[in-house]
Amino acid sequence: MFSKIPESGEVWKDGIKIGTYRKMINLKKETPNKSKGVRKIASIDTVVIHYTGSMNAKGSVSWFENPDAKVSSHYVVDRDGKVYEFENWGTTLWHAGKSEWNGKSGLNRTSIGIELAGTYHSGFTDSQYKSLTGLLGTIYKGIGIKYVLGHEQISPGRKVDPGPSFNWGLVRAHAEDSNVPDLS
Repeated sequence: MFSKIPESGEVWKDGIKIGTYRKMINLKKETPNKSKGVRKIASIDTVVIHYTGSMNAKGSVSWFENPDAKVSSHYVVDRDGKVYEFENWGTTLWHAGKSEWNGKSGLNRTSIGIELAGTYHSGFTDSQYKSLTGLLGTIYKGIGIKYVLGHEQISPGRKVDPGPSFNWGLVRAHAEDSNVPDLS
C-alpha cells in the first residue's frame, strides 16, 4: 500500500520504489464507496477500463465522494490528462459490479478501476492515453497485472464501456504484458 505519493512523482509501496507517476496524480481523493479492510496486493491481477459517461471528470469525482453513489474507481482521468486517485491499490473499490472473467466473478476484489472522462462515441484524447499508459506501466511494475480489460468484457450485455472508440492497439503497444486483449 502507498503511504503517500511523494512530490517528486515517485511511487513507493511497502518501502520499495516501484515507479513514477511523472507527476500524473494531480489530486488524491477519498471515497466512502469501498469495502472494509485491506486486500492483499498479490490478489490483484486485472485493470478494468471504464468511461465516465460525461465529457469531464468533475461530475464523476463528485459522485464518487457521495455515499449514496455506491460506486467508485481507483483513478479518474480527465480529458486534459489530469489524474484523480481515489484510495490505494489495497482498497477494494466498487467499479466492476456484477462481473466475471476467466472463471472468476466479483472482480472488484481483484482489480483496479480506471475511468476515462468520455462517452461511448466521444473517443479519448492523446492526453488521456498518455496518462492511462503511464498509470498502467506503474501498475504493471508494482503488482504484475495479468489483464487489462474493458468493463464490456467483464460484464457483457450489461456494460459497453470503454466502447468502440477506445484505442486498444495503442494500449497494447505500450503494455508490458502480453495479456492485454487484442480487440481490433
